[in-house]
Amino acid sequence: MENHALKELAIPRWEELPDLDLYMDQVLSYINSRLEPLSIGEEKTVLTSSMVNNYVKTNIVKPPVKKHYKRYHLAYLFVVMLMKRCFSLSEIGDLIRIYSDIENPERIARDYNKFVS
Repeated sequence: MENHALKELAIPRWEELPDLDLYMDQVLSYINSRLEPLSIGEEKTVLTSSMVNNYVKTNIVKPPVKKHYKRYHLAYLFVVMLMKRCFSLSEIGDLIRIYSDIENPERIARDYNKFVS
């Protein structure tokens, strides 16, 4: 990975995440375009539908609502994709499950922005 490409990595803040429901292909396109500097070699896909489905199945990410992904899904997917470079999916899942017990939309936005910073 080239240093200048990594400098281009710009994770969107909460306010910059789409505030409308997205289908899986839109989620993949959005996240992969933002995380492209993390791709390796010629492979430009960082996140796949299989990965998302696995994260949902293992309760790392909440299931979509009627096949729609919301802003909080995107936030969690960005967190998972960045953290999995340092932590196992089991560890990430444990952290997210603990955090998810606190249902407070304002806290999610605030804490996500802290994470991005």
